[in-house]
Amino acid sequence: MTASRVHPPVSLFICGLLVAGLALPRESRAADPDYAIEYNRDFSTEGFDNRALAPFGAGATSLLQQSEEGVEIAVPAGAETKSVGLTPRFVVRGDFEITLWYEIKAWDEPQKGSGVGPTLYVTTSGDPSAAAEIGHLHRPEGERMHTTFARAVVEGEQKKSARRFETETMQGQLRIRRTGSELDFEMREDWQDEPHRVLNSAEFSDGDIGLVRVGVKRSDTGARTEVRFKRLRIRADELPQLPSEERTSEPLYRPAYHPPPQTTNWTRLILLGGGIVAVLAVSGTLFWRRTR
Repeated sequence: MTASRVHPPVSLFICGLLVAGLALPRESRAADPDYAIEYNRDFSTEGFDNRALAPFGAGATSLLQQSEEGVEIAVPAGAETKSVGLTPRFVVRGDFEITLWYEIKAWDEPQKGSGVGPTLYVTTSGDPSAAAEIGHLHRPEGERMHTTFARAVVEGEQKKSARRFETETMQGQLRIRRTGSELDFEMREDWQDEPHRVLNSAEFSDGDIGLVRVGVKRSDTGARTEVRFKRLRIRADELPQLPSEERTSEPLYRPAYHPPPQTTNWTRLILLGGGIVAVLAVSGTLFWRRTR
C-alpha cells in the first residue's frame, strides 16, 4: 500500500511567498512625485555651484576638482581624510527626494572598517536629530555593497535600521526619498531617468533636513578612492534659504553637523549619581564634625 503524500497548507505557501517578497528590493512606490521646488545641478555641463554648494572635509578644496565629466574626488592612500565631498547651503523641508548620479573610477579594498565609496547622508536639525545614509561601498574581504542606514527617535525610543545588498556595478544613482516621516532608500545601477529600486524603508522624522552631505567615505585611510559626481538633484515641498531664492545681500545658510541621537547609558548615570551622593555624604559628615 502506497503512503499518501502530505502537502503543506496553501496558506503556508502563500505566506512564504509574501515573506520572500518583502526581503527583496522593490520598485519605487512613486516614480515621479509632484514637488513644489527643485534644485538640479549637472556638474558635467554646469560645473560646481559655488553659491549653492560648499566643500566639506579635511583638504576638500584641493581634493575636489572640476572636469568636463563632473566633480572629481581623488583621495590618495595614506591621506587622513575619512569623509570629503560637498554639502548644499540650504534646508530641505517636507516631503523630498535627493538623487546623486555617480561613477566609481577606482578604489582599493579596505582592510578595516565599514568600507570606502560614495555616500549620500542626511540629518535633521533640532534635538533629538535623526540621521540616514545610503552608500555604494567596497568593504573588507572584497564585498561590494549598496548599504542603507537610519537612526531616529520615534515616540521616545531610538529606532535603527541597516541593510546591505551585493552589487558589481561601478556607477549608478543613490536616492533618499521621504514621505511624511518615512524614508525610502533607492538606487539604480545606471544613469537612466527611470523608476528606482527601493532597497529599504525606515521610520524617520518629518523635521527639517539641516544637512545633506554628498561625499566619499573612507573608513580605512590606507585605501585609495576616486569617485566622480555627475549630477545632484533635490526636489522637495520647500527648500528654505536656497541661494537662488535669496537676495544677494542675504547671508548664506551654513549647514551644521548634528550628531545622531545616542541611547541613554543608564549604568553611567547610576554611577554618576552614586558618586554625587557619596561626595555629598562625605561633605556633610565633615561639616557636622567641624560644627560640633
